[in-house]
Amino acid sequence: MMFARWRTYRRLRRAAEIGDTTAEGDIAKATGVVRVLDDSLRGPHTGRLCVGWRIRMLVGGGETASRGTFEGSELVRFAIEREDGSRIVIVSSDAQFDLPSTGAFNDPPRWAEYCESRGISATHPADEVAIEPGSMVSIVGIVAVDAEPCPPQAELGYRQEGARALQLTGDYDHPVLIGRRR
Repeated sequence: MMFARWRTYRRLRRAAEIGDTTAEGDIAKATGVVRVLDDSLRGPHTGRLCVGWRIRMLVGGGETASRGTFEGSELVRFAIEREDGSRIVIVSSDAQFDLPSTGAFNDPPRWAEYCESRGISATHPADEVAIEPGSMVSIVGIVAVDAEPCPPQAELGYRQEGARALQLTGDYDHPVLIGRRR
């Protein structure tokens, strides 16, 4: 697990910031404040409002069971508001996190329901990482240009291009990388 986190950290540091010359399909980084777009989530262990979370816990270890690691995550569409006021939309089904643990607050009914739905015991210690609205993060992903860009504020003249609506995307094979501001 530590090796994966170090690799994520290194890729976050090395990625170039997304800009006007960034082409579709490039790997780029967006740094800014997390903003909720359509939906939000609640962390299963802490119950905190967030746009994405990852839970990791050791399971098993009884007299007849071997120990293993259980990991689960969920991520919804959200935006990063950059210092210049522009927004980059984040759309991914999978992510790798380089963020500190959210904390020890526990929401017992939510946690018990989550564990029961996955067939694991709620008594094992868990580590939750959540991406909370208003937090400052850096995200690396694959650049995509939105198929339906935002309408221009004023009518464009001949051969003028509208503002590009940029997204950072990811999937199981190429997850977005989410870490502290770099």
